[in-house]
Amino acid sequence: MHDHHSHDHEIYYEDDVTSESNIACTHHLHTTSQAAFAGVAFHNFIEGIVLTMLFLNPETGVISWIVLLAIILHKAPCTLSITSLMKMGGYSSKTIKRGILILLAMTPLGIILTLLAFVGLDEIYIGIALAFSTGIFLEIGVLDLIPESMKEKIGRTYAIIAFLAGFGLLFLFSFFS
Repeated sequence: MHDHHSHDHEIYYEDDVTSESNIACTHHLHTTSQAAFAGVAFHNFIEGIVLTMLFLNPETGVISWIVLLAIILHKAPCTLSITSLMKMGGYSSKTIKRGILILLAMTPLGIILTLLAFVGLDEIYIGIALAFSTGIFLEIGVLDLIPESMKEKIGRTYAIIAFLAGFGLLFLFSFFS
């Protein structure tokens, strides 16, 4: 006769996660959220530089206000994304709040340091710094964001249209400044 109780019965459901795989997943999310945090912090700092350079340069006109509006509009979704990544990465609410404050302070820090470095300088230096910081944004968009969006099957056409529309708007608004 077969004794059904002489060995362990372990039932695993699809949503069961072993502690080892859970630790590995949390570690991956922790590392991913750190990388995203660093990238967004740098991005926010560069935003401060670009914004300051635009407003210091009298040639930019309307474009300065468009860039300011774009920066304001994307702060909330960007902050929400980082908050979600940090939460999934196992960070405490206190650490997440501190991180978000740091991220939000990076743009004003970029503005302040740029003002200290460039106010009173000849316009040629402002133009060079504006070209450099704009080049960084274009590099990120062209070499990182566009190839990443091309990997997606859904929404690829919309990503291309949005990218081209953005350049079209900049070109169009250049006539008004």
